[in-house]
Amino acid sequence: MAPLDAQTAPPSAYGHTPYQDDALASLVCFAQGTQILTALGDRPVEALRAGDMIVTRDHGLRTIRWIGQRETCGLGTLAPIRIAPAAASGHNALHVSPNHHLLLSGPLARQICGHDEVLAPAHRLVGQPGISRAPCASVTYFHVILDAHEIIFAEGLATESFYAHPGTLKALRPQARAELFDVFPDLRSHMGGHGHPARPLIPAQP
Repeated sequence: MAPLDAQTAPPSAYGHTPYQDDALASLVCFAQGTQILTALGDRPVEALRAGDMIVTRDHGLRTIRWIGQRETCGLGTLAPIRIAPAAASGHNALHVSPNHHLLLSGPLARQICGHDEVLAPAHRLVGQPGISRAPCASVTYFHVILDAHEIIFAEGLATESFYAHPGTLKALRPQARAELFDVFPDLRSHMGGHGHPARPLIPAQP
């Protein structure tokens, strides 16, 4: 299970995608039905619960601390991004919210940020082979948070767990934010208290 190969992606792909910067557009999550790799194998995200163990790329098994969900319009800037499955992968297409980050590797990652790997928001990859918008009337998005920001595996692809920072916290409904603060009380007074990102992050906007 490898990150997306960014070796042949043109740099221009990161500069021309319209994107509306509002609270809902900051949602970072998986669409219902996404298969997440856990200690018990792949399981749909909606079946996961706090306390379940999922596989991370850097730190082995880690415990889910909180899962939230939100049903919203699936049109416009909130339309899911579809990443087609690799041939013979045995997985389905991955559907994530537009600002959900995917792990890229290869020469382009080094060109962008000087690192071998980088996390890129899905909406900025639209137009690359197999990556497109998938508008729908409504979509239920799920947020999966661990003790730290981690690289996890969804439909066989390396992607991110929920990263709690001011932008993503603002996108949560008040009840969900209160639940998250019960689990991570330090976030109430310090919204940067979830630590550093697992990899360098390409900004949501050019």
